[in-house]
Amino acid sequence: MLERHGHEVISTDLYDYGYGDSGIDFLRASEMPPQCTCILTNPPYKYAVDFVLHALRLLPEKGHLYMFLRIQFLEGQERRSKIFDI
Repeated sequence: MLERHGHEVISTDLYDYGYGDSGIDFLRASEMPPQCTCILTNPPYKYAVDFVLHALRLLPEKGHLYMFLRIQFLEGQERRSKIFDI
């Protein structure tokens, strides 16, 4: 859908679901491709905090982060202190 609207998309996943590059562990990535300014992902819920923190480290200044998560993710006090009180 994003590509149809003129956006360049680099798709990766740990497993092969028939689209994008497989075998890529996001949590082990040390950098993003230079042209990337946005991360959009649907992380496994049990690793959501790790994904958010790692994505924030990878993003360039003024980059955008979009996570598909349950709304309850925002309610946890421990998560709040780890992510939002940085």
